[in-house]
Amino acid sequence: MNGGFELAKAGELANIYRLPCGIVNVNIQGVTLHFSQEAFLLFSAMVRSANSSLMDIELKELLERGGAEHG
Repeated sequence: MNGGFELAKAGELANIYRLPCGIVNVNIQGVTLHFSQEAFLLFSAMVRSANSSLMDIELKELLERGGAEHG
């Protein structure tokens, strides 16, 4: 981790940590994204929004399939 502080971990394949210089690294299966702290906060907000949108789409599709089965 290069002296960084681990912020989150998902098994052995993914983690997020902050370096002493303030850079936030996101590592997922061999891919590393480097963010300033401000950019990481923006990225996190975008991921939350995308996650919410995906859940809305999946719920809509589930409801449409359920309506087709009963109608």
